[in-house]
Amino acid sequence: MGVANLASDSDGRYCGSEVKNVRWRNRKLRARLQAKQTRSAKRRLKKLAGGESCFARHVNHCISRREIRMEELNGNPHTGKS
Repeated sequence: MGVANLASDSDGRYCGSEVKNVRWRNRKLRARLQAKQTRSAKRRLKKLAGGESCFARHVNHCISRREIRMEELNGNPHTGKS
């Protein structure tokens, strides 16, 4: 919700533009389907429910995995590896 950068490290930042674009696209799609009020539109809305949070969770997971790999490659003492 309004967070410009999901994470940042010494090399750079991971911006939230990918998640922001998906949120914007889903908001437009939901508005269009809700206005239609047909049976198939309601079915589609049920199918879309929860997908946005699932996508955001996936993006956060990928970023954290990338950070862990970078720490292991750099030999960070906090990971217990050298």
